[in-house]
Amino acid sequence: MIGYMIPAWGFASGTPGLFNNDTCYQDMHGHGHKLESESAGPTSANDIANALSGLLARRPDPSAQIVMGRYVLANGTYSHWPTGAVGILIPPAGRTALDPSAGLLIGAPATAAFGGRRVDANGVFMDYDGQPQARPDVTTRGMMVLGTNGCVKARYYLNVFPALDSSHPLGGAVSQAAALPRRPCRGARLGRRAGAAAGRGGRRGAPGGPRAPLAGPTIPANVTVRLLAGRCLPGR
Repeated sequence: MIGYMIPAWGFASGTPGLFNNDTCYQDMHGHGHKLESESAGPTSANDIANALSGLLARRPDPSAQIVMGRYVLANGTYSHWPTGAVGILIPPAGRTALDPSAGLLIGAPATAAFGGRRVDANGVFMDYDGQPQARPDVTTRGMMVLGTNGCVKARYYLNVFPALDSSHPLGGAVSQAAALPRRPCRGARLGRRAGAAAGRGGRRGAPGGPRAPLAGPTIPANVTVRLLAGRCLPGR
């Protein structure tokens, strides 16, 4: 153990030499044994993070995209927080407002539309390792869209920190069962529609915007994440 990895922005300053001594320290509230006194210093975590990022950059995930956007809740409102979300909305490149009629709208497996707008594609939520989740939680970092073979076509890592105008919410979520009658080959028929919609979504954005999956299927609501995971090589 070389010590706690505390990023520079989270390191309690004001005590010179604290991190290179082994005495218990009390802060202004009388709390002793601070993590800083067992850390490798205020810059070590940054150095390690930069080194690891360099290693990862040598083998980038070809499906990964980091995009601005918001999670969409069942009532059509936007959220910085993934819990309770049933989709995500990514605005067109260069825009700082969430427009219910524009951008790339990805719904959870059971979500067909929000209000009068159909989703451009269906996907599953993913954690910070890019692995599929049965439902979003505090470890969720975005959504992935799958191909007809169940393999990953695109991973959208959602950056929720930039300011975006969210004053125009979508309509409430509409489930696949409520939106469409049950028919044979429903998944294949929806796949073509979803692919076309995703293509239109990609063209609405300015050049350099998020690349929409061109043939992503609508995922039947009863398909489990367990079946979709582990069948493909990383990034495939």
